[in-house]
Amino acid sequence: MENNALIKWLKNIQNDIINEEILYIKDIYIKPKSNIFDLSNYKGSRDYKNKNLISTSYINKFTLETILGNNLKIIYVKYDEKVLSKFEIFFKKIEINVEDEFKDIEFFLIERIKLQDVLNKENLYDFLQERRNILTNIFEEDNIVILMEENFKVKANNTIVSRNKRFYYSNMLFENFTLLQLDINILKNSKLLTSRLANYIFKICLLYVYSTDKSIGNKVHYTLEVGSKPYTFEFIKYRGLKFINRGDIPISFFEKPVRCYDLTINENVLEAKICILRNLINLNLPHLDINKMVQIVELSNIEIKEIKDLELKSYIKRFKSSNTIN
Repeated sequence: MENNALIKWLKNIQNDIINEEILYIKDIYIKPKSNIFDLSNYKGSRDYKNKNLISTSYINKFTLETILGNNLKIIYVKYDEKVLSKFEIFFKKIEINVEDEFKDIEFFLIERIKLQDVLNKENLYDFLQERRNILTNIFEEDNIVILMEENFKVKANNTIVSRNKRFYYSNMLFENFTLLQLDINILKNSKLLTSRLANYIFKICLLYVYSTDKSIGNKVHYTLEVGSKPYTFEFIKYRGLKFINRGDIPISFFEKPVRCYDLTINENVLEAKICILRNLINLNLPHLDINKMVQIVELSNIEIKEIKDLELKSYIKRFKSSNTIN
């Protein structure tokens, strides 16, 4: 029971201890108490300070970014009438035995996950889909109608639509998630993170739910220490992309370059290598040719292509031996 975050949260309520997690359970009425604040009733005051936070309706942008901040942990409770009844009884009569009453309640602890931990997951597609399914129940809907994947679509005027596009993948008009699977394929086999997958991961896993694409792009750049660039599918296949299941994605889609972050490049490290290389060149030592210099700074062919100084890049290419640089 000590690892059960829900039971620990409820016990803290009994012992008048402030929890760091927010309890999220919809469709329940909780009578106001001195040490509990329902974020759904927030009216602009600071009454939530030093209280246990719960939410009984969608968490909106203001609540997420202003009240909850960076230390975001949400206990999401899967509920039915029986579960709701248990919570109603608890909040009326705090002294009940929570270990007996709540030991079988299904819940998920939602918190921010580091980008690298997400990228390293083996079953990334299933993980993202499960996470997404939970978050669509927690965060405020986007009322703009958009085509959606099968689990989230409804019929309206003979058109497949959805009431919530906030967690839709890339806002592309496909009925399934073939595109997501394609981008995971690119990630795992070509070591390239498409900007749309990076955006999706930052919303789903790092919980920047209401952030703009530009804001997320800046965060990805800062985290990976490399900017995104357009890459053709020919280059992506050259980097190791396996068989592509095209599904509903039109052929014309593959004719356009895709913006990606090259996970084999670190711009700060590359800058340091270039700085060292320039210093070695300036020494003008007779026994130290460009091939040896490149080997000393461990500059790869991929990194050479990323050098923005055209004169330096041309100098390296002119004198390097292709079999001495990996």
